Amino acid sequence: MEKIYETEFKKAVELKNSGKYTEAVEKCREIIENNGAYGPVVGMIASLLYSELNDPKKALPWAQKSVELSPKSETASICLVLCMQQMGLRSEVNKEITRYLKTGSSLDLYKTLFEENNLEKENFI
Repeated sequence: MEKIYETEFKKAVELKNSGKYTEAVEKCREIIENNGAYGPVVGMIASLLYSELNDPKKALPWAQKSVELSPKSETASICLVLCMQQMGLRSEVNKEITRYLKTGSSLDLYKTLFEENNLEKENFI
């Protein structure tokens, strides 16, 4: 990642950490506009829109892009699943869980999701 990109992303993280979620989203959008899409920046927009600003509908396209950019990111996948679940998109939720499980990546967050929802990993493979 370029130095300028790193510096600007650090500013977005600082905004997020100080509770300025809307400003953090805008900073991330500015970074993308000036430098192109980068997985962590796109993921931060999705996460902020979903969890801090409670807007799964706006978060959904960002979560989808985050998964596209970082297909093995458990955090990106979980954010997408939560957005779709909140919007009642059950078949898409199942497809994303299955897609992610097939990557063979970490299941730390998915373990919690499965436990909280009484789901079995084997139902998605």
